[in-house]
Amino acid sequence: MSSGLYLVAGVGGTTIALPAETVEAVVRITALVPVPCAPPTIIGLATIRSRVFTLLDTALIAGEGTAQSQLMAISSIEGHGYGLALERVEDVIAIDRFGPAPAGLTSAWAQLVDGMADHQGRAILLVRPEAIVASAGTPLGAAA
Repeated sequence: MSSGLYLVAGVGGTTIALPAETVEAVVRITALVPVPCAPPTIIGLATIRSRVFTLLDTALIAGEGTAQSQLMAISSIEGHGYGLALERVEDVIAIDRFGPAPAGLTSAWAQLVDGMADHQGRAILLVRPEAIVASAGTPLGAAA
């Protein structure tokens, strides 16, 4: 990951940063359509602006348990739309420097995290949306 703008959000009790260029929008989760036989990491399908998105349970994928998310970050990955469930959205910030992922991350988080930044005395995990999709058990291009 390079320096630039990042969306700071909450997943479980963890603060994460998603590269702003990978997030099309953040919207409130409204009506969802369940997906029969889908893994538990897929919450359902959502329609936003006449597009269908596969909504992923980011907290469950990260090993934080299922969360009561009200928001989703919309991201397009290899031409497919995904919604990444978030419990809170804090801000968009510039991150100039970041270090390696901290030791001691759970294996679930370790698959998602590219590094860590310190912002105003807080540790923020840098996460790539495509890593969330890959860890959801949905091969790129298989859903939505």
